[in-house]
Amino acid sequence: MTTQQIVDAISREIDAHAEEKKTSQNPLPPDNSLWWFQFFVVIFTGVLAIVGVFQAILIFGTLKATQNSANAAKQSADLAARNMIIDQRAWIGLDTINVLFEVEKHISFIATFTNTGKTPAKNSIIRGKIEILESDTPPDFTYVSGVEPKSKAIITPMQKLTGARTTKEPLSKTLFNDVTTGKTRIYFHGIVNYDDIFGKHHWITFCAFIAENGKFCKAYKEHNDTDDIENN
Repeated sequence: MTTQQIVDAISREIDAHAEEKKTSQNPLPPDNSLWWFQFFVVIFTGVLAIVGVFQAILIFGTLKATQNSANAAKQSADLAARNMIIDQRAWIGLDTINVLFEVEKHISFIATFTNTGKTPAKNSIIRGKIEILESDTPPDFTYVSGVEPKSKAIITPMQKLTGARTTKEPLSKTLFNDVTTGKTRIYFHGIVNYDDIFGKHHWITFCAFIAENGKFCKAYKEHNDTDDIENN
């Protein structure tokens, strides 16, 4: 064996020994840096989602409170407007019903109304009629052909409105006695229609009959009413 062969053999042995030693050592631990980064991203995304949910809840609550405030303000404004209309609107009411009841004279009724409101009543119309009935027969509260209203009128605050009706025939002694004994009743009844300046329609009904002494009128048990304030 030559010297060169001996050197080569020793070199091979050294290399084999080094390779064996290298493979016998423990492997390096794995690199977990990417896993930790991904874990952080997941946690951060979850936190953002939770914050977004709370923001959505807060925004919804704010919008709800704003809507409630707006509704309350509208209701308050509507109530104020309604109260203003009630305070300022026209109010036509019945003052008196007078009668002329004398034998051999025509029976005459005069109903007087007043606008006690603070603004004018527009398109005011009175419809009314006289009925002579037996005492147990109720009046007919319908107003059709033959019961023509007067022309429409504007009734200013505290102005009077009158409606009159007169029988076609003079009062006979027989009818006079029937009324004063309670056998017969003579009614005067009708309805007043009018509008206020706010565009609302109103009405008032009236009905009275001649008292047995023949000197004044008594209110009948029905047909003395007015429109409901809650409907306006």
